[in-house]
Order: sequence, then structure tokens, then C-alpha cells
Amino acid sequence: MAARLFHYPFTSGATALANRYSVDKLLQGRALERARRRGLERVHQALDGEIRASPLDPELELLSHPYARMLLSCLNDPYLLRRYATAESKYLWGEMLQEPEETLLRLAAELGLDAKTGNGGLRVHFADYVALSAGMGGKWKLVNRTVATGYVRVSREELARLAQERIRERILQSLPLRVTPEIREALQPPTAQISPLLEARKKQMEAQGLIQADPQAFPPCIQALLQGIKTGLTHPGRFALTSFLWTVGLPEEEILRIYQDFPDYNEEVTLYQVRHIGGKFGAGTKYTPPGCAAMKTYGICTNPDQYCEKMNEEGKGHPLTYYRRHSRTARPPVSQKKTEE
Repeated sequence: MAARLFHYPFTSGATALANRYSVDKLLQGRALERARRRGLERVHQALDGEIRASPLDPELELLSHPYARMLLSCLNDPYLLRRYATAESKYLWGEMLQEPEETLLRLAAELGLDAKTGNGGLRVHFADYVALSAGMGGKWKLVNRTVATGYVRVSREELARLAQERIRERILQSLPLRVTPEIREALQPPTAQISPLLEARKKQMEAQGLIQADPQAFPPCIQALLQGIKTGLTHPGRFALTSFLWTVGLPEEEILRIYQDFPDYNEEVTLYQVRHIGGKFGAGTKYTPPGCAAMKTYGICTNPDQYCEKMNEEGKGHPLTYYRRHSRTARPPVSQKKTEE
């Protein structure tokens, strides 16, 4: 496992190795120039949505992680931090899938997961399982799992997926770091390079969709679903969110970009689902989101406010009604739409 430390910066061995280098040496040492370039590359690739493998020397690859974290801490942009945490955890998930079971269990232990093997397969303590699979839905629901003596049976791929979620959480919880004025000054050139790209990406998102939609008018349930993207959504949650975003005018490209932060993002599957809900297939039926009563039934009516209560008292409880009452840019509903049964 020691030879693969550079893949897993969260391990105690990797941390000990990285701690041999001072911050000054990491920021200015000529021998670590390639590690700095790779750290900057990690941030660029995370902004694009995917961190890719590098042929860099293992030790320099490892040192690129703390450098990237310092860059992120100087920028301290919530959107970029989420993108990085998702991209980095996905990259490490791909690496973990290649590991033998013994190594995967050791990595899980490094992450504080109570996982073990025996009695015919891998198992994870139900407390860890429930905490990390919350919001994933479908096969991840505890009622759909085999549970014995407090442990949930999982496959190798599922254990790696749970470890991925723990990595993503740890990255988000650990950032931003405390950085001194000296570090900020030393990192000013690379952060100045990233900043305009970051702002351009955010403006592009607004220009391609949120200029038509009015996110400030989204009802609490939709805001909660958007925030839940990073941890995963149930099928009813994905349907409600996608159909709502279509109806209020968000274009296909922007809806797909939103789902790129989904833990199990699959471009082909997501494209099909988004286009199906948007009426791009078959008879061209474009679906509208379920009403408040159905949202409650599905368990995705979240944080209702006084306006939600007033709508329901009037018998007009619907996310689109909420949006149209609060938005300055809302358009009339499109005819011949259908809500999924």
C-alpha cells in the first residue's frame, strides 16, 4: 500500500510523508515546482468537473494536494469548494475500485469507517451506512438491505462509494484552511489565474439559465433539493427538481451542469432522464413537478414557510404557484404538460 500513498492523501502514512516538507518549501522550493503545477492543475480540472490521472512522481503527486488546498483556501469560494470536493472524491473512488479487498478495508478504516469482511462478504456498521447513504435512495435505503448484528452487507463497489462520500465530507469540513498573509501573497499569481475562470463559469451558469429563471423565488422544497445534489436525491426528488427547472425556463445544458455535482453522476443516464422529463422523446410530453400534497407523500416537502401554508389553505399548493407569486420573470405555464403519476 505504501507505493500507492499518492492516491490517498487522507491516510496517516501520506500525511506523515507530506509533513516532512515545510510550507515555505512547498510554496517556493525549486524541487517541488512540478507538485505546484499539479496542484494548480487539480483546481483547474475540478472546476471543469473531473480530476484526471497524472504520470507525476508519487511523492510529488501527494504534495500537490496540500498545495491545491491552499489555493482553494485563498479563493474561499463555496461553489469551487463543492466542485473540488466532488471531483476529488470521484477521482479517489475510481482509484479505490482498483484495489484488492484487503486494501479497500484498510482505506475504509483510515476514513473511520467500521467495515469488515466475513460470513460471505463485506459489511459496514449500520450507523456509518445510514449516515453516508442518506439521500441516495433506491437500493441504498436500509429497508432494501441485508442487516445482521448491526452490520449492513455491501459489495466492494458500494464500500468504495461510501468511502467516497466520507472523503467528500472530510474535504468540505476541512476547507478553507487558515492561511497567513504571506501565503496569500505567495499564491497571488495562481489565484489570479483561477479567479477569472471561476467567475466566467458562474456567469455562464447565470447567463444560460438563471437569467430566465429567478432562483430567489424558488420554493423551500426546490432549494432543499438543489442543496441535496451533493449528497444524492431519491427518484421522486430528481423528478421534482428536473421538471421544475424545465418549467421555469432553465435550459438543458444548465440542468445537466447542476447534476454534475451528483455523487453518482453518469452523463449518459442523466442526459436521458433530463430529456425524457423535458419532453424530448416519444410523444413530446413535458412533465410538470408534483404538487405540494404529492411532495409531502414523497417526503420531499422541506422547510415549508408561511407562503406555503397560505397556498395550501387556499387549495393552490404547488411549487410553481409559489414561484409565480414570487418571481418577476415567471412565464405562463406551458400547455399540454403532465405530472408524473
